[in-house]
Amino acid sequence: MPTNSDSSWGLCMNCQWWQIEPTAEIAEETVGFCIDENLQPYRMSITGLGGCNRFTKGQPARGEGSSRQPPTATPMK
Repeated sequence: MPTNSDSSWGLCMNCQWWQIEPTAEIAEETVGFCIDENLQPYRMSITGLGGCNRFTKGQPARGEGSSRQPPTATPMK
């Protein structure tokens, strides 16, 4: 799977493709879901301490239902 041209490995809690609940704290143990366009079909739940090579530095998105199992939120980006 190709990575974003400007990406490198990084933690979810520092990634713009990590989506968490509207009032959730950005923290290692916070559960959210990955909204990277290529990974959205998997509805992947992951904590802030998770990471991958699709990392793009930025503020996490916010959406109600992001921490549910499986996530029920609509990707916000």
